Amino acid sequence: MSWERRFSGPLGIELGAKYYRPELVLPGGGVFGIPGAAFSDDVSIVPITAGLNIHLGSSERFDFYFGPQIAYVTYGSVEPPTTFVADEFDFDDELTWGAKVGIDIPLGDTWALTISADYLAANAALQVNGAEYEIQPKPVSINFGAAVRF
Repeated sequence: MSWERRFSGPLGIELGAKYYRPELVLPGGGVFGIPGAAFSDDVSIVPITAGLNIHLGSSERFDFYFGPQIAYVTYGSVEPPTTFVADEFDFDDELTWGAKVGIDIPLGDTWALTISADYLAANAALQVNGAEYEIQPKPVSINFGAAVRF
Protein backbone atom coordinates (compact mmCIF):
# COMPACT_ATOMS: atom_id res chain seq x y z
CA MET A 1 0.00 0.00 0.00
CA SER A 2 1.32 3.46 -0.78
CA TRP A 3 0.36 7.11 -0.92
CA GLU A 4 1.91 9.74 -3.21
CA ARG A 5 1.70 13.51 -2.94
CA ARG A 6 2.48 14.93 -6.34
CA PHE A 7 3.84 18.45 -6.53
CA SER A 8 3.64 20.77 -9.51
CA GLY A 9 5.90 19.50 -12.23
CA PRO A 10 7.35 16.00 -12.40
CA LEU A 11 8.09 15.37 -8.69
CA GLY A 12 6.14 13.36 -6.14
CA ILE A 13 6.85 12.06 -2.62
CA GLU A 14 5.63 8.51 -1.94
CA LEU A 15 5.19 6.78 1.42
CA GLY A 16 4.45 3.07 1.53
CA ALA A 17 4.44 -0.21 3.43
CA LYS A 18 4.66 -3.76 2.10
CA TYR A 19 4.60 -7.28 3.51
CA TYR A 20 6.62 -10.21 2.13
CA ARG A 21 6.94 -13.74 3.50
CA PRO A 22 9.62 -15.52 1.44
CA GLU A 23 11.22 -18.84 2.27
CA LEU A 24 14.82 -18.34 3.38
CA VAL A 25 17.43 -21.08 3.55
CA LEU A 26 19.87 -20.54 6.42
CA PRO A 27 23.27 -22.22 6.49
CA GLY A 28 24.04 -24.62 9.29
CA GLY A 29 27.49 -25.26 10.66
CA GLY A 30 27.99 -22.88 13.58
CA VAL A 31 24.28 -22.14 13.99
CA PHE A 32 23.56 -25.49 15.60
CA GLY A 33 27.11 -26.56 16.23
CA ILE A 34 26.49 -29.44 13.83
CA PRO A 35 28.63 -29.34 10.66
CA GLY A 36 26.50 -29.11 7.54
CA ALA A 37 23.21 -28.59 9.39
CA ALA A 38 20.93 -26.17 7.53
CA PHE A 39 17.25 -25.35 7.56
CA SER A 40 14.70 -23.21 5.78
CA ASP A 41 11.74 -21.28 7.11
CA ASP A 42 9.39 -18.48 6.10
CA VAL A 43 10.29 -15.07 7.51
CA SER A 44 8.19 -11.93 7.35
CA ILE A 45 9.81 -8.85 5.82
CA VAL A 46 8.05 -5.50 6.29
CA PRO A 47 9.64 -2.46 4.61
CA ILE A 48 8.30 1.02 5.41
CA THR A 49 9.39 3.20 2.49
CA ALA A 50 9.74 6.86 1.54
CA GLY A 51 10.67 7.78 -2.00
CA LEU A 52 10.98 10.50 -4.57
CA ASN A 53 9.07 9.73 -7.78
CA ILE A 54 10.12 11.47 -10.96
CA HIS A 55 7.30 11.47 -13.53
CA LEU A 56 8.34 11.59 -17.17
CA GLY A 57 5.87 13.19 -19.52
CA SER A 58 2.45 12.37 -18.11
CA SER A 59 -0.11 12.05 -20.86
CA GLU A 60 -3.73 11.03 -21.20
CA ARG A 61 -2.61 7.48 -22.01
CA PHE A 62 0.03 6.78 -19.34
CA ASP A 63 2.23 8.22 -16.58
CA PHE A 64 5.73 6.66 -16.37
CA TYR A 65 7.76 7.27 -13.19
CA PHE A 66 10.89 6.12 -11.38
CA GLY A 67 12.92 7.12 -8.36
CA PRO A 68 15.03 6.29 -5.31
CA GLN A 69 13.65 5.06 -1.98
CA ILE A 70 14.80 4.69 1.58
CA ALA A 71 13.28 1.95 3.69
CA TYR A 72 13.22 0.83 7.30
CA VAL A 73 12.92 -2.95 7.10
CA THR A 74 11.71 -5.15 9.96
CA TYR A 75 12.20 -8.91 9.93
CA GLY A 76 10.24 -11.60 11.72
CA SER A 77 11.71 -14.47 13.72
CA VAL A 78 12.87 -17.79 12.31
CA GLU A 79 12.13 -20.98 14.21
CA PRO A 80 14.81 -23.65 13.81
CA PRO A 81 13.66 -27.28 13.60
CA THR A 82 15.41 -28.10 16.88
CA THR A 83 15.98 -26.37 20.21
CA PHE A 84 19.68 -27.31 20.19
CA VAL A 85 20.75 -23.66 20.52
CA ALA A 86 17.65 -21.47 20.71
CA ASP A 87 13.90 -21.64 20.20
CA GLU A 88 13.96 -18.84 17.64
CA PHE A 89 16.37 -16.52 15.90
CA ASP A 90 15.68 -12.79 15.50
CA PHE A 91 17.13 -10.76 12.65
CA ASP A 92 18.26 -7.17 13.18
CA ASP A 93 16.02 -4.55 11.58
CA GLU A 94 17.75 -2.15 9.19
CA LEU A 95 17.65 1.12 7.27
CA THR A 96 18.44 0.60 3.59
CA TRP A 97 17.90 2.02 0.10
CA GLY A 98 15.88 0.95 -2.90
CA ALA A 99 14.49 1.99 -6.26
CA LYS A 100 11.08 2.02 -7.91
CA VAL A 101 9.84 2.16 -11.50
CA GLY A 102 6.22 2.17 -12.57
CA ILE A 103 3.46 3.24 -14.90
CA ASP A 104 -0.06 4.49 -14.25
CA ILE A 105 -2.70 3.99 -16.93
CA PRO A 106 -5.64 6.40 -16.42
CA LEU A 107 -9.15 4.93 -16.38
CA GLY A 108 -11.09 8.20 -16.53
CA ASP A 109 -10.46 11.29 -14.43
CA THR A 110 -10.35 9.63 -11.00
CA TRP A 111 -9.09 6.04 -11.35
CA ALA A 112 -5.91 4.52 -12.79
CA LEU A 113 -4.41 1.07 -13.16
CA THR A 114 -0.91 1.03 -11.67
CA ILE A 115 1.94 -1.39 -12.34
CA SER A 116 5.29 -0.98 -10.60
CA ALA A 117 8.46 -2.81 -9.59
CA ASP A 118 10.41 -2.16 -6.37
CA TYR A 119 13.94 -3.24 -5.42
CA LEU A 120 15.40 -3.16 -1.89
CA ALA A 121 19.07 -3.65 -1.03
CA ALA A 122 18.22 -5.64 2.08
CA ASN A 123 20.79 -7.47 4.25
CA ALA A 124 19.45 -9.20 7.34
CA ALA A 125 21.97 -9.84 10.12
CA LEU A 126 21.58 -12.58 12.73
CA GLN A 127 23.86 -13.30 15.71
CA VAL A 128 23.97 -16.73 17.30
CA ASN A 129 26.55 -17.78 19.91
CA GLY A 130 28.82 -14.86 18.98
CA ALA A 131 28.84 -15.73 15.28
CA GLU A 132 27.19 -13.36 12.81
CA TYR A 133 25.24 -14.61 9.83
CA GLU A 134 23.89 -12.49 7.02
CA ILE A 135 21.22 -13.21 4.46
CA GLN A 136 20.53 -11.01 1.47
CA PRO A 137 16.90 -11.46 0.45
CA LYS A 138 17.11 -8.56 -2.09
CA PRO A 139 13.34 -8.42 -2.49
CA VAL A 140 12.10 -7.36 -5.89
CA SER A 141 8.35 -6.96 -5.96
CA ILE A 142 6.04 -6.55 -8.91
CA ASN A 143 2.93 -4.64 -7.88
CA PHE A 144 -0.46 -4.35 -9.59
CA GLY A 145 -3.19 -2.13 -8.23
CA ALA A 146 -5.65 0.70 -8.57
CA ALA A 147 -4.93 4.36 -7.94
CA VAL A 148 -7.44 6.99 -6.91
CA ARG A 149 -6.65 10.59 -7.73
CA PHE A 150 -8.10 13.37 -5.68
